Amino acid sequence: MKVPGIAGLTSGFRSSSRNRSTPESIKKYEPFFKMVQQDALHSKGVKVNQYENPISGVVDIVTFSFDLRILQTETAENRMLKMRQMQQQQNINNEVI
Repeated sequence: MKVPGIAGLTSGFRSSSRNRSTPESIKKYEPFFKMVQQDALHSKGVKVNQYENPISGVVDIVTFSFDLRILQTETAENRMLKMRQMQQQQNINNEVI
């Protein structure tokens, strides 16, 4: 199951004595949730895990994992790719002159 942003995290929360979470208690984290969701789409180093309550069926535990090893590798790869692109552009510009 995927968390489609804050709406996915807050849907299913009902005001009852069994459920301690309320939408108000997590709304302040909405920018963080959106940022992590976006990063998780583009990075193998960012993971969002949801755990559904077996009794209610509501996702009531969400964890975020940041694998710094993968993030550092991706950063280095992106730097090298940008350097290659800049070098190719310089070569094209030098050929035009």
